[in-house]
Amino acid sequence: MKSWKMLAVVCGLTLCVEATDYYWTATVADSSIANSGGKSGNSGAVTNWSVKVGDSYEVATQLPQGGDVIIFDNRLYTKAFAPMTAFNNANKDTGLGGMIFTGTGYVKNSNWAIVWGDALLYLSGAGGIFSNNVADTTGPMVWANLNIVGTGEGAIFGSVAGGTYSQVRTVKGTAPLIVNGPGLVRLIEYNSQSSAPTSHDPNMSFSYYNNYSLQVPEIILRGEADIRCWWKLTNTVVRFDADAAKLTVGYQKANAGYHDLYLGDGASIAETTANLTGQHRHAINAATAGTLHIKNTPGVTVQTFTGKMTGVASLDFDPASAGYSFVFSGGTSDTTGALIVSNGTVRLSDGATFTQLSGVTVAAGGTLKVDNGSGAGFRGGALTLASGGTIDVGTGASLAFSSGTLGGAALAEKIYTKDNSDWVTGDGTVVVGSNVWPADKTDIWNRDDYPAALPTGE
Repeated sequence: MKSWKMLAVVCGLTLCVEATDYYWTATVADSSIANSGGKSGNSGAVTNWSVKVGDSYEVATQLPQGGDVIIFDNRLYTKAFAPMTAFNNANKDTGLGGMIFTGTGYVKNSNWAIVWGDALLYLSGAGGIFSNNVADTTGPMVWANLNIVGTGEGAIFGSVAGGTYSQVRTVKGTAPLIVNGPGLVRLIEYNSQSSAPTSHDPNMSFSYYNNYSLQVPEIILRGEADIRCWWKLTNTVVRFDADAAKLTVGYQKANAGYHDLYLGDGASIAETTANLTGQHRHAINAATAGTLHIKNTPGVTVQTFTGKMTGVASLDFDPASAGYSFVFSGGTSDTTGALIVSNGTVRLSDGATFTQLSGVTVAAGGTLKVDNGSGAGFRGGALTLASGGTIDVGTGASLAFSSGTLGGAALAEKIYTKDNSDWVTGDGTVVVGSNVWPADKTDIWNRDDYPAALPTGE
């Protein structure tokens, strides 16, 4: 029953893999989802799987094998129990070829999930696919520790427009994790499903309990990835690979401050320039308060982002030394979050600007640099500047803040330049206060070329 299956319908890619499709057909009602018509069973029992022959389904004669695709369709609301024995062994010739959710009527219930312990996703050729083609934002949610191995181009996670695919617990491996659109792919650390921590260690290895993690060499974004936890990614490149690419940071439970995303040692933001149109459409986003922290020793000295920040997303740039830079190039960001320069340099170049920040913080040793021709219409909200922090403003650029403090003391409302402050460098201006001449009119305000006497008209 081996055949070539086209999976392009689900993920929008032209991918062919040699596989048998296995359908989950467990028949035992599960109490946690009984009200929704849920079924459960041992995924290691062959009687809970069917294969399609013509227009009918027959009970499988063996469990799904390496490279096979398992399909959960609209005939059942399903919940699979551990162990998924066909996919959790160490033999690299065995592994899940893909998992596809199809049909309609998925359970709108947070308790509903596909559950097992460890699963091996074996990539060969084009790679394996985990996907959802149901326009339902509540499911599916897959609870599994997923180990990605093999030589394929990456593990592809995708969803159709209006749909969501949620992956809970560890995802690790030696191949990239590829996020496809147009729907949402959500990656959730296990603990954030059950309770919200009350404190956090920003130097944590992986997660709250230190036992679930996201460990892949690259996360390639072609759609939206909503990373809901405060994982600290190490040695991982987060690559924006298409205009539709979006990295959303946020939280799963109520205390938002403890569910940010941390990029640690060896991690970095990158772009596939050839796949972007230059329209600055790709984004770092947060629908609710969420901060992308870039910490420790990034994988590259200079990270350049030509997209924009949207929603209420904040950035905290905090590398181990001042020699690292994060460059916003060309995009206009309308996020109402904050820009925090804890160390190193955050730079706006090639016309980049922020138009409605709630605040800007520059710590001692940090620099906010705005190049000539950038920062148009910049509105930074409240400025919090530490002694030893610097704002470098290029010729013609002017940054506006509603209020400001320096070393904890309030800044007077006025226009600051390199000539009247020790924290401004460059030939531009920094305006603090709402009653000061508008930042983009300072060229008129400062004109000194008027004649000594006006003509009388005679």
